[in-house]
Amino acid sequence: MILTRKFFAVILAFFILLNVNYLSFADDSISQDLTDLTQDTQDLTQDLTPQDLLITSSGLDELNSESDSKSKSEAKSESEPEPEIISYDIIIAGGGMGGSGAAIQASRMGMKVLIVEPTLLLGGQATAAGVSTMDDMSGIESGVYREFMNSIREYYSAFKKSIATCYWKNSGSSKAFEPFVGSRILVQMTQSADILYHSEIISVVNTSHDKNVTVKTPEGNKKFAYKILIDATEYGDILPLVGVKYRSGNSISPKINPEAYIQDITWTAIIRKYPKGVPDHLRPQNPLPGYEKARKNYKNYVTVNGFDFRGRYPVQMPVNLVSHNAYRAVPDTFSVGTYSGAKNDWRKITKTGVNWGNDYPGMYLWHGHYGLNVMYLEDKNLRAQVNKDALI
Repeated sequence: MILTRKFFAVILAFFILLNVNYLSFADDSISQDLTDLTQDTQDLTQDLTPQDLLITSSGLDELNSESDSKSKSEAKSESEPEPEIISYDIIIAGGGMGGSGAAIQASRMGMKVLIVEPTLLLGGQATAAGVSTMDDMSGIESGVYREFMNSIREYYSAFKKSIATCYWKNSGSSKAFEPFVGSRILVQMTQSADILYHSEIISVVNTSHDKNVTVKTPEGNKKFAYKILIDATEYGDILPLVGVKYRSGNSISPKINPEAYIQDITWTAIIRKYPKGVPDHLRPQNPLPGYEKARKNYKNYVTVNGFDFRGRYPVQMPVNLVSHNAYRAVPDTFSVGTYSGAKNDWRKITKTGVNWGNDYPGMYLWHGHYGLNVMYLEDKNLRAQVNKDALI
């Protein structure tokens, strides 16, 4: 339910940004071309039930004296022996596209693999983040990626639908899929690996004689031993835990410049047109915080009668709605018929990703600066607050 609510909140924000007519927005003309936009109601978690999480035992209560500690410890060792630490050849932090790919190949090579994934979806940016239009403009596929894309083609072929829906093209270099489809395929491809969902590595021991991680899971903390540890997180969160040097912004650890800035983040949302109207339970009842400011800002980027958006720079702003939709269009499993990224199909598109004009902080700036402060990467509490602010 956590992920579902998050995605629902995302799509509510973009209903507001896109001025859908049933919210009584000022620009009613948008409803003429894309009247009913909303989040895909497909249950993203269907068939994605994680493996049973390993249950941890609780630690001893804090003791007041060494003698009490010794006696209670001995009593516990007699009645409740400490569980054995499970060992893996490879532990991968993060089940995004890179982490999943590493797990697939390592498993095929006979390695015992554990993926530690903080969400309930494999695929990272391409699934949970909604960026499921592949930036594969060369059209070259090989290895695990080619297997993945062949499975994508096989899925949509059964529905007689094209995957060449994005970047205003209908050629082989235009490749897209719905996030829930990509995630399901990755689950099938990683069946030989163990996966802990809603979990994260919180500490690392990396010495010549001891290599283990502590994983925070919904059932409590658990230790696992490893031979190889791979950081496939979205933010490089394992690097500081191991103590290796890394670059963040324009400086190198441990002397990170807290005044440095990095590129804005982008919150992408998959939106869908419902020809028969949006179901009542998906209709937003009240504007989200910051609605008026966001609505006025977004009209600088996308309007019904703007310029054609074809990826040529400098872009003439605002861009029109139909060409915007062809930028990150994805196939729609639940629509009738098919469409491609070709211009004569733009008005047929029923599902697309909003990935234009929604950078954060964007025009709002960060304390008077363009970009985002580097502490977004370093401070998880600040990151959580920024992600919340960007969402609304």
